[in-house]
Amino acid sequence: MNEARSIISKLEIMCFECATQEYEDYKNGNYLRESTKKHFDKLKKSNISDIVGRYADDLYNDKNFLMDVIGDEVYGKNNSLEILKDLVKINPFPAMKSAVNNLIAEGI
Repeated sequence: MNEARSIISKLEIMCFECATQEYEDYKNGNYLRESTKKHFDKLKKSNISDIVGRYADDLYNDKNFLMDVIGDEVYGKNNSLEILKDLVKINPFPAMKSAVNNLIAEGI
């Protein structure tokens, strides 16, 4: 369970750091994807006061983002299945369940 908690902590930090960097890039006109620009435009138009926090939440609820980060953390570990199941026990929200189920189906 400790490894799962550690991964969740890393996810939370990574979401905030990615959101912060992507928003800075957006403000400077250096966004990586058009979809990211559109997402930030939409958030700004919605008058959300904490755009970075909201985008970090969006990343935390993005199944593909979760799969990428979690997959990197558990790949090759003997207890990866146990860690994945623990992640869902700790955070049973839909994106986590979906990401974990996909990783299990992929054989990680």
